[in-house]
Amino acid sequence: MHHDQIELIPLFSGSSGNCILVRAGSTCVLVDAGVSARSVTTALTAAGYDIGQIQGILVTHEHADHIKGIPMLAKKYGTPVYASAGTWRAMHGKFRDCPHFSPFTLPGGSFYIGSLCIEPFALSHDAAEPTGYAFFSGGEKASIATDTGYLSRGLIRALEGSKSILLESNHDPEMLQTGPYPYVLKQRVASRKGHLSNEDCARALVHLANTGTEKAILAHLSRQNNDPALAHRVSFDALAQEGLDMERDFSLSVAAPAMFEKEKKAEPLVSLLI
Repeated sequence: MHHDQIELIPLFSGSSGNCILVRAGSTCVLVDAGVSARSVTTALTAAGYDIGQIQGILVTHEHADHIKGIPMLAKKYGTPVYASAGTWRAMHGKFRDCPHFSPFTLPGGSFYIGSLCIEPFALSHDAAEPTGYAFFSGGEKASIATDTGYLSRGLIRALEGSKSILLESNHDPEMLQTGPYPYVLKQRVASRKGHLSNEDCARALVHLANTGTEKAILAHLSRQNNDPALAHRVSFDALAQEGLDMERDFSLSVAAPAMFEKEKKAEPLVSLLI
């Protein structure tokens, strides 16, 4: 493994909480921390890391399942926090005591944390200023995009060229419409300010595979309106129909809700092959 290869390691994924570890060489950052600070530190330990290695927390948006543990992590460990200016304003009351906070402006330029060059980009979600992130290190690119209702041309361009990507595959449209959610919530999830369906995700991956993407992690799956095997199959079949050899050309996996639960000792990326 090249020492600058970028790894995307989902620690938690879904409506119960989200937290992704991004590593390149000795540089480690978190994208979101939507579970308790204790859960984050425990998961990091189980994955073979330490909270002291984390050089920054990048916030996607202000919803609780993405920020719950950040104030305590920032206060207790002094971990720097980065978010868009709009997200900062929306969550300022919870973050006013964070010792190291860096708001950035969208659209804006890139910034560095250790060896990682980070380029934020806008998402489409019912939040103040939701943000995805592209990471660059050693000539390689990786990207994270969850909590977005649709993939605009600008967003697709921001993802193109990513060797690896963590992308939302939130719901199956039929399960959503026939499921237990109230009508208003169903409309919100399916809207352009909601979440990506399995089919939306699959279409994006087909396009991105033609721009160099070789590895994808499906994330932020709904427990009520999706199934891991179904999400995997929709993207797997779309990529295979594009002519990709899914054993050699492409790695497709699904992020578990809690990847490093003590009793499971799961591998960082669990492939659910059909």
